[in-house]
Amino acid sequence: MDKVDEVMRLMEMLQVSDKHPIGKVMSAKGYWTAGVSASNNAYKILVELVSLNRLEKGNGFFRLPGCKSDYGEHARLLTRILAEILKLPFAVSIFREHTIQAVGLRPDALILITDHNRALCLVLEAVNQESDRSLETKRNVWNQWADAKKYLGQLFRVTIPHFDFVRSDELSRYLKEVIYDQPNRHMPHLFSDAGAGGVLQTAS
Repeated sequence: MDKVDEVMRLMEMLQVSDKHPIGKVMSAKGYWTAGVSASNNAYKILVELVSLNRLEKGNGFFRLPGCKSDYGEHARLLTRILAEILKLPFAVSIFREHTIQAVGLRPDALILITDHNRALCLVLEAVNQESDRSLETKRNVWNQWADAKKYLGQLFRVTIPHFDFVRSDELSRYLKEVIYDQPNRHMPHLFSDAGAGGVLQTAS
């Protein structure tokens, strides 16, 4: 993929970022050498996207048109966390701060990580100044919402048989356990009716 298109694709998921997370993701994907060079190359493309009216430039950050974030502490934390997920060697889809009217939720991120016919769906909350009690309340809402998997399936356009609620301070350990240590138990296989050689089932 063209570097400009790839940076734009990343920004569509991150929504707001400075040059450093973009540079790190692009270097992890093999586009550039890691370090200062990657950040500088990212900055050049971000500025180019601004000139094309595809992004807006703030004070030290870039955002999608229509995004109102001023890239404060919580937004910076969430962008860094999401960038780490985007560096994974799998296909990743992210809906950042997506409002769910049905249950009054606005999770920091809804994430689908796919590897061929396997997928992992996460509801991610970035732990900043939010209390443990507040996070547990959100977790309970997700666990008690009968249509949660159906909603996520319609959003990502795949069948979602399972999802996990994950706090950002538990994310590294979680990903290590579910992807690398015990993948078959935690990454549900989503096959089509064709059976074990089918493709990831698309939700209707």
